[in-house]
Amino acid sequence: MFGLDRDTAIITAVVICVVASAYLYRELKKSQEEIGQVKSFIEREVEESQAYMNAAAAAQMMAPPMNQPTARKIEVADDEEEPVNVPEKRITRSSEKNQAQ
Repeated sequence: MFGLDRDTAIITAVVICVVASAYLYRELKKSQEEIGQVKSFIEREVEESQAYMNAAAAAQMMAPPMNQPTARKIEVADDEEEPVNVPEKRITRSSEKNQAQ
């Protein structure tokens, strides 16, 4: 067939290195594209989150409605006192996030 001498071994090693380099180059390009997609996804999510937080902050700055329902707080004491009207606490997404942190 053919002999396995020093020149044949070097040529074979160079060919293997070139093929491995081409394969790694293609994989690197694919990884860079995937990283770019992840970055753009995260940027979109951050923008949506900021828009939501801005809308929630704007909603909290608005004056409360005049016909807001109230809960009656009843205190038990020895002497009878008149119950105190306490406004209901409204739960929003932003307050749920703050409690989770």
